[in-house]
Amino acid sequence: MRFVWKRSSAARISLVSVLFCAILIGSNLAASIIANLAFIQVARKFSDYPTSCVFALEENKFCPDTLVPGIAQSNQLLLTIALGIQPNLASAYSLLGTIALYEGQDNVAVKSYESAYIIRRDWISGWKSGLSMLAQGDEQAAILRWFESGIVPKDLTSIGEGEKRLGDLSNALRWYQLAARMDPQHSSGIHVRMATLLRRLGRADEARAEYATALGVDGGWDSEQQRYDALLRRASDLRYIGREKEQSDLTGAAADFQQALALISQAAVSPVAQNEELIFLRGQILLEQGDLRSAAGQFRQLTIIDENNSTAFLYWGYALYPNAVAESISEFAWAAHLDTTEQTTGTVCAFFAKRHDWASADAFLTLLHDRPPTEQESQQCVAASNRP
Repeated sequence: MRFVWKRSSAARISLVSVLFCAILIGSNLAASIIANLAFIQVARKFSDYPTSCVFALEENKFCPDTLVPGIAQSNQLLLTIALGIQPNLASAYSLLGTIALYEGQDNVAVKSYESAYIIRRDWISGWKSGLSMLAQGDEQAAILRWFESGIVPKDLTSIGEGEKRLGDLSNALRWYQLAARMDPQHSSGIHVRMATLLRRLGRADEARAEYATALGVDGGWDSEQQRYDALLRRASDLRYIGREKEQSDLTGAAADFQQALALISQAAVSPVAQNEELIFLRGQILLEQGDLRSAAGQFRQLTIIDENNSTAFLYWGYALYPNAVAESISEFAWAAHLDTTEQTTGTVCAFFAKRHDWASADAFLTLLHDRPPTEQESQQCVAASNRP
């Protein structure tokens, strides 16, 4: 069933008669009828607007007025008349707020939703009131209103997840930020979500900061796995930051590497810890620190756990060079033998070529192919020195 408001003289006369009778019966009924007329006109502008919404203006009912498009000033007038008769009609204030919001009248929207919330004090009124405050840029007031209305950070996070699924990453990030501000002491999981989004948005430095914040708060994780992953991610970030500092700030780089190792130690005691990835990351950081002997021990341990781990043998070779060149060549050759894609062969060639260690490059190719390298193979190693 759909209500159609006919603009005929007969209809207007009938309306006046109904209103007159309603006023005689009681002001509450009159106010409801007048307010519903505003809703009828709004409903006519939306073809599949549910008929039940038209008469959902009683105090204990709610109609999703977020569906309302293109509001006319006449509806504001009808609602104002209704409130003049019955000042405690919360739904009329709520609809007035929605109209004002659509019309860009943020101040009016805030006041209207505030009036609805004072009368009703339910989560729906509180939610709308907070949204109007948010539209004005007052995030703190919006968060306080939602909090006192029983709305929790998880509700805001869910909105963020919805925005992310729709592809609006920037808006999703904003809802995550609001959720984190609502309960800062239990926001670690939200900060990790923010970090993930920031990486997708290409804002790597901000993402690293969010992982640091998540671990600093250390409360409100979605799961133990999330905390473990954040520890490893932050350790990897510190490894990267340390490498960047090595050119100008050796002391700062060393501090970053030590902090990364401390995070790995924390991750190691997690019930969801994966030994192989912890060992590998620890070995990488020790390698960056220049502790080649300890790094070699980590990578060797990985080869014992998995004798087919080509990457572990490759990094073991890195750790052995240049103190034990023959041994490093042996590990490089075995890593290349395990890697059927021949990518490792190119990587090792590039490693030696960048150091202009052509003798070791030839020795590597000889051991790998069980014969001296051809001229073409040697030239490929030379060309590898031009790799970025």
